Amino acid sequence: MRAGGYPAWVFGLAGWDDAEARRWFTKLVNASATVPGPHIQVLCDAAASNAVTVVMGFNERARPTAATLYNSMITIGPDGQILGVHRKLLPTHTERLVWTPGDAHGLRAHDTPAGKVGGLICWEHWHPVARQALHADDEQVHIALWPGMPEPHLLASRCYAFEGRCFVAAAATYLPVDSVPQQLHQAYAQGVGADVRDEIFFPGGSGVIGPTGSGASGQFTALTWSSPTSTSSRPSRSSTTSTSLATTTGRGSWNGAWTEPGCAEAVARVGQAAELAASTDTRQRILAEAAALFRRHGYRGTSTRQIAEAVGVRQPTLFYHFPNKQAILEELLALSLDDSLAAADRAAHSPGSPAERLYRYVVGDLAALHRLPLVLSGIYANDVLLSPELSHWADKLDVLYQALRSLIDQGVKSGEFTAIDPALGQTMLAGVTLAHIEYAAQYDQGDPEQLARAGARFILGGLLRDPSQLAELEQLV
Repeated sequence: MRAGGYPAWVFGLAGWDDAEARRWFTKLVNASATVPGPHIQVLCDAAASNAVTVVMGFNERARPTAATLYNSMITIGPDGQILGVHRKLLPTHTERLVWTPGDAHGLRAHDTPAGKVGGLICWEHWHPVARQALHADDEQVHIALWPGMPEPHLLASRCYAFEGRCFVAAAATYLPVDSVPQQLHQAYAQGVGADVRDEIFFPGGSGVIGPTGSGASGQFTALTWSSPTSTSSRPSRSSTTSTSLATTTGRGSWNGAWTEPGCAEAVARVGQAAELAASTDTRQRILAEAAALFRRHGYRGTSTRQIAEAVGVRQPTLFYHFPNKQAILEELLALSLDDSLAAADRAAHSPGSPAERLYRYVVGDLAALHRLPLVLSGIYANDVLLSPELSHWADKLDVLYQALRSLIDQGVKSGEFTAIDPALGQTMLAGVTLAHIEYAAQYDQGDPEQLARAGARFILGGLLRDPSQLAELEQLV
């Protein structure tokens, strides 16, 4: 009997369209985190509050409305900023029924004051090119994420430390049976090769390995640090001396005490202040290029492929930062509208003369627009906001206009402004704002403050009943 041809048997063995599997997969999708998202923000806040670097494996949901999952690891700096996310390049065996393949965008070592920190997930440690990518990035501390720590996983971690001349923190899952839903006990036991009567599915096995590949004998199930005498130096990639680790085998606890200065700091508390994440830089470039393309081709005439090409990334990278083109537009709208709306509301309800409050608002709003390193004219130059899916932004814009009309109406009633319809005054102000946005897109800008004051003089000069009051406003503000 031959087993060649199309392997349709795999669908039968994998339980094609199995209702129970689909139900649990749905639960997994709903419990998975997006980046950015509320689950990840909890980690970011914890990292910042405790001034520690966090490396965490997690199920990553591609987008809030998607069912695509990645096997991912996130690195968060001690200031709470996301340094990067690595998605497992190729899920192993039947993992591919749950996780989709990742890409190499996050395959890098992140620079921190304590050393360059990188990581791989499970069987990626047997991918020579992936290992070489991190070695070539001068990785100093490697995080090896494993579901469990059988001998081959421990061997791979030790080989990685020796090959890369770096420290390896090998992290394995500790999972008691009672932490798994009863309905999944049989499937879990079969999946991990355990007896369903066992008390633990994954018994842990985490440990730290030195650059010589030593210091990791036995089974490690808990980790306690003894701080070194000096933590002023970074771990050295070429350093292989005086590294020792006190351990106990089995399932008991152990204490790891590095005698080499800097090691505990590098692994347990990597850095005190990380630089702005590279992923944040990419996000800003996406916003800048998208804004320029929206002005040139219009929102509807611009594709995500064009945006990705302008940024110099692939579309999957763009979708990692923004689920779709609308999300990019909405962030641009937030950058230009949210602060304006808050400032207009304050101006309409704060004490002081209407003329002074309007002058302050116009100067502050226009100066902020000139300082933004983005071309915003494309998001207001057409009927984009009339789209039903963007109606909430049209509502925000209307609230902004209402606040400005209220402020102009107060000026008319107080006698400071000429008898003008507040709606006309607000329309004049909107026109000047759009003119400044377009000016910023076409010309080399001067001082934002001076440009903003020029706009304020133009607006207030047309509204004030007594034009001489304008000089007083300029002195006051």
